Amino acid sequence: MKNKKIIFMIIFCALVTFLTPNIILAKDIEYSDHISLSHTKQQIKQKYESTLTYNYANSPYKVQPSDSKPYVAGSLQDSVINDTLRRINFYRWLCGMDDVELNKDKMKRNQKGAVILSKLGMLTHQPEKPSDMDNDFYKEAYAGCYVNGEPGDTYSGNCASGDKNMYSAIDGYVSDLYNISTEYGAVGHRMSLLYPYAKRTSFGQCKNYNTLSMYYEFEDEMNSLDEDYYAFPSPGYFPVELFAAREYWSVYLANKDHLIINNDTKAQFIYEGKTYNAPRVIVENGYMAVSFIMPNELRYLVADDYYSNVSEVTINVRLTGVLDKITGDTLTYSYPVKFFSLSKVLNKITLDKTKLTMGVNGKTKLNITKDPTNAVVDGTAKWESTNMGVATVDDNGNVTAKSKGNTTIKVTLDGVSASCELVVLGALKGDLDKNGQVDTADAAIALNLYKYKNATEEDIKIADMDGNNVIDTADAAEILNMFKYNVLIEI
Repeated sequence: MKNKKIIFMIIFCALVTFLTPNIILAKDIEYSDHISLSHTKQQIKQKYESTLTYNYANSPYKVQPSDSKPYVAGSLQDSVINDTLRRINFYRWLCGMDDVELNKDKMKRNQKGAVILSKLGMLTHQPEKPSDMDNDFYKEAYAGCYVNGEPGDTYSGNCASGDKNMYSAIDGYVSDLYNISTEYGAVGHRMSLLYPYAKRTSFGQCKNYNTLSMYYEFEDEMNSLDEDYYAFPSPGYFPVELFAAREYWSVYLANKDHLIINNDTKAQFIYEGKTYNAPRVIVENGYMAVSFIMPNELRYLVADDYYSNVSEVTINVRLTGVLDKITGDTLTYSYPVKFFSLSKVLNKITLDKTKLTMGVNGKTKLNITKDPTNAVVDGTAKWESTNMGVATVDDNGNVTAKSKGNTTIKVTLDGVSASCELVVLGALKGDLDKNGQVDTADAAIALNLYKYKNATEEDIKIADMDGNNVIDTADAAEILNMFKYNVLIEI
């Protein structure tokens, strides 16, 4: 009877599920696809190197700021401003986010914020008023260091010291290695600059102090984002120069404002088939984001020492156990990070021959030279002939001429291409062995034909170079000259 009762309950539950379409069953959902997976190493290098245009041996200021009375906000050179903006947007692009624009109207506010920090000689979001600073200047300086939630002027605030150039300060904010205010998270400055909803920015510098604000609107946070998550280091290729082994990894969980991150939430690293658990997962205050670091065991496998950057390895990340409290779904975020060196990105490849003429049945090998020569590439070279009927090429660059005509031999390696224009002639003058080329072997055949006086009419047609209707030593010598100077004549 007991067993029948259990069977009845199972049938009843199944019927209820079937007959009640409004019941939604919780699911395990995994997010892995991401736009940054499509970035190539060449794109990343080009975009990174294009961020800087100014000669920083010169002063970064258009108007020199002053951190003593009379206080002067000062201003940055236009090129410095543009470099800084490009640097911010490089990191945002790397992570798959939209660019931010310059909030020109607030640049002076940030300049004043940098001035007051330089005056006080300390970092603070709530600077005290120096006794000799007028109230209007102080009010703006304070706002330049602080944060704000007013409609139309909603921004997160960042301040730093030690960097004499704004573009390098951006690197520091994103790495957040020296964040001194970790009470509410591990990488708050990174979260600010890489906040997907941010639309504008302003910043200022005085000596080695700087401030930076990122602007957004609360109502924008109701809109869905293009990606389900944003991570740093970002999925796909990522420069080793931009990430130290001791840095925090971070993941912003997009399009969800009702997630639960608790003790069941775990971050894992998979390296060379082995899984390593992050010591803990830290929630970033004010952001639907978490941060975590590699355990020491893994850190020392992928870096030379504690202070080194990550080496050129691939690490897969899995963030598991995130709960959607509305649907009951359990979410997982997984992606690979392929660390590479900017200095070893393949800039271009060249072939040892860019123009080539040969006869039918001719064979040759094309060789690749990399620039730089120590470039690290993925996979092998892909060869192709635009006209397979004229010539073919194998996986090692060996070309075989098939018939008279023109074709292009193209090779692609790691997204970089080079080509050789090939002309295939018909029968060649002097090509006695009919291998599509004129060489010393043909000269030797000509000498043998002369020696034994056994040349056929066809042989004479091919090798009678001086037109005297016989093959002799003069013809053999001319064939050698053709070989020496790479001369090909179609019969």
